[in-house]
This record gives sequence, structure tokens and C-alpha cells, in this order.
Amino acid sequence: MALCSVSEAVIGVASPSSEWVSILYLNDADPTGDQQTSGSGGGTEADIVGDVDHAALYKQYDEATDYFAFRIRMGADSSPAGYDSATLIGMDVDSDGSLDYYIGVEVDGVGAANAKFDIGIYAFDGPASSPAETKAALASPSSQIYGYQMDSSNFNWSSVAAIDGITDLTSVDADVDQVGNPDYFLSFSVSFSHLAAAMGLDDASLLTTPISFAAITSQNLNQINNDFNGVDGTDPNSTTTWTDSGGVSETYTPESEVPVPESATYALLFSLVMLGCAGSRRRR
Repeated sequence: MALCSVSEAVIGVASPSSEWVSILYLNDADPTGDQQTSGSGGGTEADIVGDVDHAALYKQYDEATDYFAFRIRMGADSSPAGYDSATLIGMDVDSDGSLDYYIGVEVDGVGAANAKFDIGIYAFDGPASSPAETKAALASPSSQIYGYQMDSSNFNWSSVAAIDGITDLTSVDADVDQVGNPDYFLSFSVSFSHLAAAMGLDDASLLTTPISFAAITSQNLNQINNDFNGVDGTDPNSTTTWTDSGGVSETYTPESEVPVPESATYALLFSLVMLGCAGSRRRR
């Protein structure tokens, strides 16, 4: 697997997937058509999709521009055109199995009199170690700590084919669930400094903080009723923990390109690469 340094890569919500870090889950694939509302079967913008070769969730970080972003692969752009669902990225920042903060996206989901913006940083005001606990916490949500109005600099909703320059729209690269609707990427960003401040940290501390992520789609940010990445099916009343169900990712720091601490697979790969380098040096 070729790894690129994100700090040297093309930064932006419309940049190709090769410039993003794949966030790995225990389960390599997110099952097709397991969203609970917003249409049945595969090929909807509420259905998170992915397989062993096509990640469902990505991250991108750039220190120079104070930029931190996520990208989620969805099954389609459902009618009407344009993104009109809700998505949240939950974060476990103290490794206790409970989600502590989340970044939520709900385009025009609140009225003009409400102080919330399309993209926001929030804290859970209670335990969120399972879907049932998370649902209860979201029913009476915390106030938005930081909010951002959607624009081209922090939000993008485009087909995977357009983002990655894929010409064969029938290929698995463009339509990983193979239901006849091209997949779409939802990409959005926040200020890294704002995220650190929301967590009561400075930038340097957050940069080295191990975080596990949960990607969830819903009809709005006051509930979780569509799709959980890495989980076959969605039961918002489940008391099975996110960890036990496979609904949280492996652990990353904001700038890491592989899980930390390294899994056995990555550790072995790294050892083999280093051994090869050493062998090459000895032959010179």
C-alpha cells in the first residue's frame, strides 16, 4: 500500500481520494442497503458503502492551513439532487469506548432563528458507548460549540467518479455496491484549532491524541436512524457497545496515516520494508 504524506498532498474537500487517509474498521466492508430510512435497498445517500479496496471513511489534515476534514462514501445522490441528509462523525478521544465529541453536518436542517450552522462541533452531554446511549444523548443535544456555514471551502458533495476521474461509471471503483447508481463522496472540514479548543486542548496535544471514529447517517442530528459504518444493520436502540459491534474505527491521531499503535499487519509491513532497505544498503 502506497502511503503519501498528507502535509505534502493536495489539500481540500474536492481533492482526489489518493490525497486522503483511509480510516480502517474491524470489518473491511460496510454492508450495502442496510440504512433504515431514506429509501430501501442500496443506492441512497443515507447508505454508507465501502469494501476492502474502497474505504467508506477518510480523513485529511493540514497544519499550515488549520484544516481538518472527513470524507464519507455514500451509495448515491438520491432525489432531489444535492445532499439533504444528516451525518455525524463521533470521536472517542480518551479510549474509554464512549463517544465524547462529534462533528455534525445537516444542511439547512435548522431555521434562520436557530443559531446552529450547517457544519458544527458538538460535545455529548452524556455517555455514548452504544447506539442506545448515543440516541438518548442526541435527543437533547448539546449546543453547537463551533459552527460553519457551508461553502465550497468546507463542503463538497460530488460523485466518486468526478472526484477521482473515473470514466467507467459501471465499474466497482465508481459504484462499489454495484446497484447501478454512482457512489457519492460527502466531504467537509472544520478548523483544527476550534476542535482542539472544544476539547479543552491545545493544537499540539490534540495532534498526538489517539482517536477512534464512528460514522453515522441520519435524517437529522437529533437522532441516529439510517446507517452505522462498519455494522451490518442499524438498531438505534441497541445496547451493544460501538466497540463490540465494530461500529468504531481503529485508532488514529489526527496526523497519522496508519492506526496507532500500529496493528500487527502494519508492524509486519513496516518491518519488511525496513529489512529491505537495510539489505539494499548492505549491497551497495
